[in-house]
Amino acid sequence: MGGLDQYHSIIGGERCWIVHPSDIAVALTALDAKVKIFGPAGSKTMKIDDFFVGPEIDIHRENILGEGEFVSNIEITCEEESSSSTFLKFKERQSMDFALASAAVSISLTGRKIYRVGVALGGIAPIPWRLPEIEEYILGMTIEDAKRSDRLLSKVDSSLRDAKPMSENNAYKIDLAISYLKRALDQVFQDLC
Repeated sequence: MGGLDQYHSIIGGERCWIVHPSDIAVALTALDAKVKIFGPAGSKTMKIDDFFVGPEIDIHRENILGEGEFVSNIEITCEEESSSSTFLKFKERQSMDFALASAAVSISLTGRKIYRVGVALGGIAPIPWRLPEIEEYILGMTIEDAKRSDRLLSKVDSSLRDAKPMSENNAYKIDLAISYLKRALDQVFQDLC
């Protein structure tokens, strides 16, 4: 595929290299939102991670909505004071524009330990791209230990190791997404320290 591939996804594309256009979906993924769907068969609630469909599952759909179904509610659990979330986005134009890369991080503490964490990237994949290996690594750590962890930085640096840019025209998205993820983590760590 030639031409202007600088905007295409770098991971999770399989047969379709679109990027998911929604910024809010990336933030909601990091917040572990639940999606309530209403349709002819009634209503159901699911985790947002189960709502989106990548092209490896169905190339013709971006979500699991069936005929006559619609999203009726988005549920976000309100955390206590010991939580912080951020969303950072890089785009070409100052006005409304699609993300070339974005990062959302949400962390909640109990005492000084991390008991809930959500990390997601946008602008790089057909669905909001969750990073469970980073979430699992810092879960249970103190916020201070997570902030100082060289191993966490190493995990962030390698978090897109499976990325397959179409060409050097969109390979920049790897470093851009990693940079924004580091900034988002740092911002949340600063807020909670």
